[in-house]
Amino acid sequence: MIDFIRARRFKTRIHVTLQILLLLWIVWAINLWSFHDSIRGDWSRGSHMAVTASDRGLLDALPRSVAVVIPVDLPPTAAGRVRARVLRQAMRWIDELSRSAPDSVAPPVLVDVNREADRWELIRNARGLEADALNKIHFFCGERRLALEVKDLAIIREPTLMEPEAIARIVVDRVREAVEAALRQVATDQTTEIRISQGSGEPPLNSSRGPSLAALVTDLQQRGARVAGHSLTLAESIDEDADLLVVLGGGIQSVDAVTASMRREVERFLEGGGGVLLLLPANGETGLEELMASAGISVLPGLAAQVTAVPNRAVQSSFSVVGERLDPFHPITAPMINERFAARWTPSRVLEVHEPATALLSTGPSAWLERDQISARRDLEELPGPQILAAAVPIGAGRLVVVGNWNTTLSALWKGDSRRFLLACCDWAAGRDLLPAGAGREPVSFRIELDEKLRRSFFWTSFCVMPGCVVLGGLLVGWARRRDR
Repeated sequence: MIDFIRARRFKTRIHVTLQILLLLWIVWAINLWSFHDSIRGDWSRGSHMAVTASDRGLLDALPRSVAVVIPVDLPPTAAGRVRARVLRQAMRWIDELSRSAPDSVAPPVLVDVNREADRWELIRNARGLEADALNKIHFFCGERRLALEVKDLAIIREPTLMEPEAIARIVVDRVREAVEAALRQVATDQTTEIRISQGSGEPPLNSSRGPSLAALVTDLQQRGARVAGHSLTLAESIDEDADLLVVLGGGIQSVDAVTASMRREVERFLEGGGGVLLLLPANGETGLEELMASAGISVLPGLAAQVTAVPNRAVQSSFSVVGERLDPFHPITAPMINERFAARWTPSRVLEVHEPATALLSTGPSAWLERDQISARRDLEELPGPQILAAAVPIGAGRLVVVGNWNTTLSALWKGDSRRFLLACCDWAAGRDLLPAGAGREPVSFRIELDEKLRRSFFWTSFCVMPGCVVLGGLLVGWARRRDR
């Protein structure tokens, strides 16, 4: 009997040992998979780090392989840590892209300049980098080279003389779109040429004072475009190298309508394969209404109005409307259809769309067309319903996009979903379907950045806690059984 009990105890000890070892191995394997390849199984809110079909299309379209080098030398200050976090996030995104398409993007090479001085010298000499080429993401493709700075990847708010106690933090994150634009730009020999109307009362392209289009121009340049002004007042032909003409129908002062000769030039530009983005004024005409009408787009008299919550004001009827309904099939809006889209425009013209044009963006059912442009008050005959704010149509070999608001292009208003939508319109009208339409600056308030310390703490916590609970549970069960005897 004693030998039988001893044999049972021996087998039990072996089984318990094997089970604990098996559990440890399972926990180890799960953690290795989770914390080294966790991006591929993205459970983050909104799947911000997932490689989408558009991303894979971008990688497949790259004609050549791209190498990436990231030399880092940041001070251990609060601002330095924020910049390091942006660079690490960009590195993780590039690494994930390389995992999805190793033939298109090589794994990024991260160099800690302080700790790896010799390695940095070798890489710097081999790549022909300058000694001060630090804290940048360097892309190499053949003889072409491109560098992204931290300010290209994110907008960071730091303490200032006016706010010395402010905490350094990321205000706007644009890692994904900046990296993908850099990949496309460095791997291709062609640069998108964009012309923006000037000389008729429009805001200046680059101005440090007053209203300007500087934010729009900067965004377009960072996405791989060359931007210049084009006068619509002179009877001159549109640049043959231009891919997109942006026509601002509004400005700080009164804007002159396009002449008949210039309208015919715009028509020839569209027929020849160019793209036109037309931004309508709050009142008056642009001179291109006849062209729009022939393509199935008409501008209704009045402005869109809606009962909505105006920032810093009470809920009331106003000309501040929210575009929230997107066409689910058009290339401009299809990538945004599964998101909580809300583009606020103040004010906006209302469009009437017929075939072959497509209504891209509309308001909710509570908006209406307000013909009185002084006071937004819905009368009985003004029936509420979705109001079309933007439309698109192919014309000949070119593409035309009409948007009912122009002042969103001003630097002070260039943000949020309105900015994302207009950038997607520029991409499609210019024929740039390579970059994922709608990719924009994403809020980071609900993101969890797994830095090295946090990843290590998660790893060892899960490694120790789960087996520890199993062992503790086994000891308690054994103690309880012995007590019952």
